[in-house]
Amino acid sequence: MTRPRALAGILLILLTSALGAGCADAQDQAIRDAADRARDAATALKQTIELRLGQAPDRRNAYDRLLTSLPRHTPQRGGLLLKSDLTADQAWFDVTVVKTATASDGFSSESRTVRLCAHVVVRFPAGQRPAASMTNLDCPSDLPRTDPRLGTIDKIVSLTT
Repeated sequence: MTRPRALAGILLILLTSALGAGCADAQDQAIRDAADRARDAATALKQTIELRLGQAPDRRNAYDRLLTSLPRHTPQRGGLLLKSDLTADQAWFDVTVVKTATASDGFSSESRTVRLCAHVVVRFPAGQRPAASMTNLDCPSDLPRTDPRLGTIDKIVSLTT
């Protein structure tokens, strides 16, 4: 092998390695960005639920209105709400949030989609303002690995990084 061919081979190997690493970086960044979007959306949903239930004099009516405004999850159309319930001292909602992000590393652009499942509880302590909390929820195994609007779910993420 001649010296120029050897150098060309080495350069090709280095370029292939750099492009492969760049692609992985873009994929990882897209996952991180999509996870941040999913966490932000889940937090906003928790705040909306707390606000609507906390300010309503008639909690049953507010809960029923929330149920009509939160799309129930179906495999055909996606949606947020998996299940929920209302009792005298609390309301709870199991939700799923699917978000996509695209990232570029200068060589390539990658899009990734994530799913986050959360359990939102709004407690109604006597004589106090309602308080909402949110915890991780293991996504049900029967949820599809695709979203009708966003495509294949690449990763399940949690509320914490």
